[in-house]
Amino acid sequence: MQWAGEAVARANADVVTPENKIEFLRAYERNTAAKWFDKYGINEIDAKERLQRYGLNPCVTADTWIHTEKGARQVKDLVGKQTSVYINGELFSTTREGFWLTGVKSVLKVITQEGYELRLTGNHQLLKVTAQTQKKQYSEWTETKNLNPGDYISVHNHREAQHWDSFGTFDEGWLIGNLIGNGSISSTQWGKTALLRYWEDSQEEMGKHAVALLKKTVDYAGTTESGHYYKQQNYRVIQSTELAKLAASYDVTLDNKMPTRKIEEASYAFYCGFLRGLFDADGSVQGSQQKGISIRLSQSNLETLQIVQRMLARLGIISTIYQERPNELVISNDNIYVFQDIVGFQKPDKANRLNKLINGYKRKLNRERFVIKIKEIIPDGVEEVFDCTVPGVSRFDANGIVAHNCGEIIGNNFHCVSGDTLLITKDGLHSIKDVVGCDVEIWNGENWSQVQPFKTGSSLFLYRFLFAAFPYLFSPEYPLFFVKDLSLIPLSEPPLQADLSYAVFFLKPPQYIR
Repeated sequence: MQWAGEAVARANADVVTPENKIEFLRAYERNTAAKWFDKYGINEIDAKERLQRYGLNPCVTADTWIHTEKGARQVKDLVGKQTSVYINGELFSTTREGFWLTGVKSVLKVITQEGYELRLTGNHQLLKVTAQTQKKQYSEWTETKNLNPGDYISVHNHREAQHWDSFGTFDEGWLIGNLIGNGSISSTQWGKTALLRYWEDSQEEMGKHAVALLKKTVDYAGTTESGHYYKQQNYRVIQSTELAKLAASYDVTLDNKMPTRKIEEASYAFYCGFLRGLFDADGSVQGSQQKGISIRLSQSNLETLQIVQRMLARLGIISTIYQERPNELVISNDNIYVFQDIVGFQKPDKANRLNKLINGYKRKLNRERFVIKIKEIIPDGVEEVFDCTVPGVSRFDANGIVAHNCGEIIGNNFHCVSGDTLLITKDGLHSIKDVVGCDVEIWNGENWSQVQPFKTGSSLFLYRFLFAAFPYLFSPEYPLFFVKDLSLIPLSEPPLQADLSYAVFFLKPPQYIR
């Protein structure tokens, strides 16, 4: 963990030199760093930008979607909140800090051949797949700036994920998905009304299904069982002001009839209902025994397909978007089994065709490898970026893509550790919580330094110390201290450089942190 003032100083090495660094750090601690920059001809606007350069952490942008135990959430909504995140279908918790702002940095956009996208800093690592056999996959963490078009990266496999709780029901999801796909919203003198339309031989059956859900979900007061039938056009229409209000509660309106942020944040049950309703309206089942099977969704709006692609991925269904006219999302391989099992079709002809093709298929569909191919990586501006720490697994789901988390935590204004941290002191190993208020000497990589540990943080559950010489952890090249999780071992001599391999935790400048 690194003090934020130290991180800012390192990120402004063009102005903060070894000669004036201590002066800058003292100004930073007194919240007068902006005035300090003014002495060097840096105006208020530039000084503000410089003070936001928090460190060298790899980071993602605020609009990145994270798969959490409470549904999909954007990074900007997870700042400062400990969160459990899905990693290949399993839940792991972040640290107490959740996501935190690391500064304002240049951003790259990774665009994949399948349609998945992610915006992040060049030093953020993604899981590159280096080799693939029939039984095994080989991969390595690679910084984004070192990835190239044609490289393969991993996406998460959430097929075993437990159902997450959030707002929204399956029935609400189906109605809104069907409305976005086949329906419309109109404005009348009595307010907004939603219209659902059904054609072909199944129109009466689908109309009955929609009316039943409306009565159950929004207290629909219509007088027909399956909607109004227009004989000349041969289709049915169901009108409902209540459905328009339900849609508006998910930010689906006359001017915005597409999947929204609130839809993406909804529950597992809502996801399944929404996707079924949408595919009932605009989806199709295509293929044959000879050419293979696929489930397709056509939309003129590319963003709609990108949202649907992320939603499907959280259910364990990987898809590909083809940007043609119209744009089309394609589900293939054994993703079809998963779609049939947890989403499926309500529309009889589509459900029957899918069942017939699957049951008549003589071999198993190809297994999904959860790998996507990079199409291009382009510069994408400068903005605030964020990172988190997920202990143990050190990764998270970022727009479906497997992204590494950092090993460097930028503290607000101090070094701090948990109470169980064992310090190597001159008279042996001690838990930092056991020497609170005591003067102890610890080895900082160069000599013994006297410190006095004390509790810190709003809940007093973390501990830190100040060096007797000055209030920062310094040595000329390696500002660090050593801790170890072992029983008490007396130390009469400073540890030798060759023996430092036993130190399991230490602090270094950011350029040495990986």
